[in-house]
Amino acid sequence: MSARTDLSPAAGTLLRLMAFLDHAPLPLAVLSAAGDALSPPLDAAAADPAALDAAEAELARAGLLQAAGPALLRAEVAEAVRIELGPEKPAWAAAAAATVAAAYPREPERPDAADTADALLPHARAAAAYAEVAGEGLDAAGQCLLLAGRTLLARGQPDAARRELERAVALLESARGPEHPSVALALTYLNGALSALGDRGPMLDNARRVLAILEAAHGARHPEVVVHVNNVGTLLRTAGRLDEACGYFLRAMELSEEVFGPGHPMTATLHGNLGETLYGLRGPAEARPHLARALAIDEAAYGPSHPSVARDLHRLGRVLAELGERAEALVLLQRAIDFLQRAAGEDDPRVQAVRAQIRALED
Repeated sequence: MSARTDLSPAAGTLLRLMAFLDHAPLPLAVLSAAGDALSPPLDAAAADPAALDAAEAELARAGLLQAAGPALLRAEVAEAVRIELGPEKPAWAAAAAATVAAAYPREPERPDAADTADALLPHARAAAAYAEVAGEGLDAAGQCLLLAGRTLLARGQPDAARRELERAVALLESARGPEHPSVALALTYLNGALSALGDRGPMLDNARRVLAILEAAHGARHPEVVVHVNNVGTLLRTAGRLDEACGYFLRAMELSEEVFGPGHPMTATLHGNLGETLYGLRGPAEARPHLARALAIDEAAYGPSHPSVARDLHRLGRVLAELGERAEALVLLQRAIDFLQRAAGEDDPRVQAVRAQIRALED
């Protein structure tokens, strides 16, 4: 079937772009977000909803769209277009990937972006596949798959997200180089998928690599670097490598005091992480000053009624109980359980755990 040469420039461009998308409805209004990524003259048409509608209507009158659904190109038409483009095919595959990447919401996890992200998800996957086969537009293809993976992860589909994010890492490495921050971002989301799947094997290596990329790109004293030093420490602690974890948490805590400030909740988080790790490594006496500092920072930042404060009260209360400071431990644990009962109810496992500790101290 001919790809048609009697179409207007805007309709012809739309036809060629759609040939490299998924065989699924495409709400054309979302293309307006692609802006400069659209090929002319479709870029001008996208700025004018009436012009975009006219291009779609022209394709429908020519019999190139299916009868049902918005902008659903007939499969045999899409195949014919790809064949007839010949040597121009890679450029159009790259253009389709760039269009979808630009139109896709930057934060697909946001509730107000859900409808657009869901509509573009199949097109992002298809456009990336066409670009990958064509060997052009690999940067845009990688961005498409990164956004698709984030969408799938937000929708509770970590296995599908993992596949797309692994491909995103490979494409972005090829397009931008293995040390580019976009590769670090893709690896970070890949670790989110791996964590949800319970596959922690590759996570520590990924986290170390992310940290190295970001430190090289931004320097050691950068907020993202602080966060990722903490991430490496957390994975080391999970792996039972407590000595190494302590080193990372101490480094992150010192950086956080400098970057965020000594009274910032991030600094409290790191005192808490270091304290918990020292508790497992050397006992409650080593943990105490860091857990007390975490409580003081969070209470000053959030006030007495906050989930972080309740967590800190529980952790410090447990440590004080083990150190024999029974009266002070009871005060802290009672404050923790009062908040948790109001927030989560009596049946919450955290409430039950604190209640058991209080009973043990009262006996």
